Amino acid sequence: MSPMIKKSLRRLFGLPLCCVLIMSLAACGTPPGLTTVAGYSVTTGLDRRPVAQKTQDDLAETRLQLALLGHRRVRGRVFNGRAYVLGYVEDRRERDAIMVMLANEKLSDRRVRFMLLGDKSPTWFEDLQANADAGAALIAEKSLDSYDIHVIAAGRSVFLFGEVDTLEQKLRAGRVMERVGMVVIDNDLRVEPRTGKTREARATSHAQQQ
Repeated sequence: MSPMIKKSLRRLFGLPLCCVLIMSLAACGTPPGLTTVAGYSVTTGLDRRPVAQKTQDDLAETRLQLALLGHRRVRGRVFNGRAYVLGYVEDRRERDAIMVMLANEKLSDRRVRFMLLGDKSPTWFEDLQANADAGAALIAEKSLDSYDIHVIAAGRSVFLFGEVDTLEQKLRAGRVMERVGMVVIDNDLRVEPRTGKTREARATSHAQQQ
């Protein structure tokens, strides 16, 4: 079993069972997007966002990804109503077409970075590997909660977004990206400390991981 799967299982069983069941039931009544209902239920239960916000983000992200199907080197995600779009375009016309599409979407904000595709640009597979390396590095960093940190990478550029408890965690996530070779790091992580039962439950989950 891979370390990523093991860590996911530890996180899941580290949460109060009643919480997971309640979130699962709520999520089953919402559109599963591109994943199965079971997988959607689990990820919703582990996500820090309220169920309604995550559902809204997932619907917007599905629309965004469908709109980007014709742009093979551009990826997009949505978090808390903000779109993050990163990748390579062949020319200004392609860039402008994507910007028009984004303007028509009902999003509170957007962060966009395009790079011109050329002979020396990374391949599609290399971009895929960059995303995998960035995600794996965040998971390996035990002081960070990788479920609350999202990443999109292309070439040596990366978007970090989500929520962390402290400014130190935000800065640490940026340093992790530097270690995997990222040069342009847009760190949009929001510092949002958790308190009470939420903090205690997540602390218990971290203790079980170690």
